[in-house]
Amino acid sequence: MHDPDAVIANSSVKRSSSPGGWIETPSASSAPSLDGNAHRFLGRQAIFDQMGEIHGYELLFRSGSDNHFTGNSNTATRTVIDNWFLHGFEELTKGSRSFVNCTREALIEGLVTLLPSCSTVLELLETIEPDEQVISACRSMKRIGYDIALDDFQFSKKMDRLVELADYVKIDFRVPAGQRMKTLRRLEGSGVKLLAEKIETEEELRIAFEEGYELFQGYFLDRPIVFSKRKTYPDAEFPYRQLLEALTEPWCDVDRMILLVKSEASIYQRVLRLANSVAFRLRDEVRSIEEAMAMIGEDQLRMLTMIALKTEICEGNAWGELLEQLSRIRK
Repeated sequence: MHDPDAVIANSSVKRSSSPGGWIETPSASSAPSLDGNAHRFLGRQAIFDQMGEIHGYELLFRSGSDNHFTGNSNTATRTVIDNWFLHGFEELTKGSRSFVNCTREALIEGLVTLLPSCSTVLELLETIEPDEQVISACRSMKRIGYDIALDDFQFSKKMDRLVELADYVKIDFRVPAGQRMKTLRRLEGSGVKLLAEKIETEEELRIAFEEGYELFQGYFLDRPIVFSKRKTYPDAEFPYRQLLEALTEPWCDVDRMILLVKSEASIYQRVLRLANSVAFRLRDEVRSIEEAMAMIGEDQLRMLTMIALKTEICEGNAWGELLEQLSRIRK
C-alpha cells in the first residue's frame, strides 16, 4: 500500500494546473458573476490514485460562476455533452478519463454515445433503479467500450447485477463508517475499483487507505474548479436561413451545403463530433465534412447538419430530435 503522504504532496502540486482554452472563473463571492447567457461553464474535480497521480476528472454541470449544482439532472447531462460538441474535453482533462454524470434518460436513450468511449466513464447517479432497461443499456455501453461507475453507492441485493457491470464504485465518506465497512465487505471479490469520494480531511484520506480504496476524490485533495468560455456567436452575415433552405430542398445541393457548414466553425465542429460519436461505430476518425459524406452518406450527413444547426440556434429544444435520430441509427 502506498503512503497517503504521497497523495497529499502530489495533489497539492497538480491541482493548480489549468487548461489553455478554458478560463478559471473566480468564485461569485470574490468577483462579479459572469453573464450566464454569454458564457459556457463547466466544473472539474480531480480524482487521484494511491501515488497522487491524476487518474481522471469528474466534469460537473455548472450554470454560472457559483460552484454548486442547480437545476435538472437531465438538463445538466445534456449541457455537459453540448460543451463537448463545441470544445471537447481534451484541454480540461489533458487526456485523462472524464467521469460524466449519467441519468437514466441519457443511458437508455443512448445520448451518452455521443461522448468518446475510450476516455469517458459513465457515472450512474444513485437515483437510477437497476431495472431490465438499465441493465440492458449498461451491457450495450460496455460492449462499445465505456467504463461504468456507480455514484454514492450503498449496497442492496437489487444492485448485484449493476456491480457485475461496474468498473468503479464510489463510496461517500459522509456515510457512517459502519455502513461503509458493510458495503466494502459485500464488494469483496467483485473486481471493481473502489473510489473514496468526499474526502475532506487528512484523517479521512488515511482511513480510506487503511480500508483499501484505490482512488480518492474530495475537497481535501482538490476543490471543484469552475471554468468558463465565452460563447461564440456567428457573424451577422452567416446564412443560417440559406443553410436551412439547402437542407430542406427536395434535391439538396450537397456541395453548397458543405460550403455553408464550413463557413461557421461551431456548426462545423458539432457535425464532426456527431459523425465521430460511438453511435456511428466508424472505424476511422472523420476529419472533414467531405470524409463524413463518404463514410455515412448524404442522408445521414444532412440529418446531422440539421441537428447541429438546431442545437446551435435552439439549444435545449432540439435534444428530443437528437435522441430520436440516435434511436434510428442504432436499429
